[in-house]
Amino acid sequence: MNWHAPAAFSLTLIIFAAAAAGQQPEVPKPGPEQALLQEMVGTWDCTVKMSETPGESKGTSVSRMGLAGQWLMTDFEADLGGLPFQGHGLDSYDRAKKKYVSIWVDSMSTSPIVMEGDYDARTKTMTMTDE
Repeated sequence: MNWHAPAAFSLTLIIFAAAAAGQQPEVPKPGPEQALLQEMVGTWDCTVKMSETPGESKGTSVSRMGLAGQWLMTDFEADLGGLPFQGHGLDSYDRAKKKYVSIWVDSMSTSPIVMEGDYDARTKTMTMTDE
């Protein structure tokens, strides 16, 4: 199988160029946006309500900061109407887009959900959308 990874290749070139110039590559430091994500670190009991099925399901979400403090990494497990469900989320702030970004994958789909959005400090609400 042949894998093409342009982002990894670009990063390799940046690191190689910095090393050739005798410099250490600069690692981005977490900013205030990551501090907001840090507030979601922990183990959370969850209630899942789905419009497609009546009732509620219980689940657990475990979140931690990782990847040099840039990403909130979440593992989620639930029993949805007798079906085991697992999900994994990655959340961060894209400084180039000036948007929060999220990637979600789970055991009921082979397609990732990629979202972006904003945080409203006044209402303490983060709104994420996908296409």
